[in-house]
Amino acid sequence: MVVFASVGVTRLYPNGSDAPSSKGAGNCMIVFTMFYIFFFATTWAPVAYIVVAESFPQKVKTKAMAISTAFNWFWQFLIGFFTPFHYRRNQLLLWLRVCRVFSGNVPVCFLLFA
Repeated sequence: MVVFASVGVTRLYPNGSDAPSSKGAGNCMIVFTMFYIFFFATTWAPVAYIVVAESFPQKVKTKAMAISTAFNWFWQFLIGFFTPFHYRRNQLLLWLRVCRVFSGNVPVCFLLFA
């Protein structure tokens, strides 16, 4: 992601934001995004399912796995669906909204897992 951010900031618009973007820089960003997705999907992504599988007793494990997987997919869908609308509406305060969501979830996670 460091390469992605560096190329995006320094090389994507070499002549200013009014000029056309660099095709090579855009392709480089796409390739490194694909690398990131590949390596995340093959290493850290399954960890959520392992943690959930090991958190519940055998008696309720199947129902708990089903519910946790459904909520995982549901929240991923909501984040992917609503992020562009929030970004277009007010680009400067997007970081504040994201910070509120994450900081609001900290007490919930603490209560559930502590």
